[in-house]
Amino acid sequence: MTHQRQDGTAAEPLKAFRLANNVKVLFLLVGVAILLFAVFAGQAQAEKKAATLIVDTHGDGDYTTIQEAIDNASAGDTLHIWNGTYTGNIVVDKTLTLIGNGSGNVDIGSGGGGTGGNKGDNMTVLDGAGQGDVVTITAHNVSLSHLQVTDSGSIRAGIKVDGANGTTITNANITYNRYRGVDLFQSSGNTIANTTF
Repeated sequence: MTHQRQDGTAAEPLKAFRLANNVKVLFLLVGVAILLFAVFAGQAQAEKKAATLIVDTHGDGDYTTIQEAIDNASAGDTLHIWNGTYTGNIVVDKTLTLIGNGSGNVDIGSGGGGTGGNKGDNMTVLDGAGQGDVVTITAHNVSLSHLQVTDSGSIRAGIKVDGANGTTITNANITYNRYRGVDLFQSSGNTIANTTF
């Protein structure tokens, strides 16, 4: 039943009521559309597959330095490090997997101060050159394998796990460091297996 004026037009309160309901429905539909967009965008982001990045000092990969690859990687990515010499220290500040390449273990640090690592043609070398911690890990659940880590700085470690949990180090050779092979600082739940010190 509609309320009509004597001239036959609908009463103003009823028009206002219908208009208010239409506006509410419009806002509800817009809200639902935004929510659905956010859910599907989040799902697409979650389904993004982890990338595999190639580090090759000779220029035949995605990056020529390990740190550049780490800086440009996303959490969950894998870095394959080809044989060659990489000079400098690295900081792993996101959940990544670093895998050495070659027929032998990867050599991170060459023993530039005369301490020496076992380098060969099929080895990958990141030369710590006696400066600082060769590898510093600050992210949880980082995995390192097939690495040789040598030549940290004075009172520094080959690998320092700094406040990160769940680090896995396997099939590694962590030798000729000036202080410690691995320094686990305020971290727990770490695994070190098949590793020589």
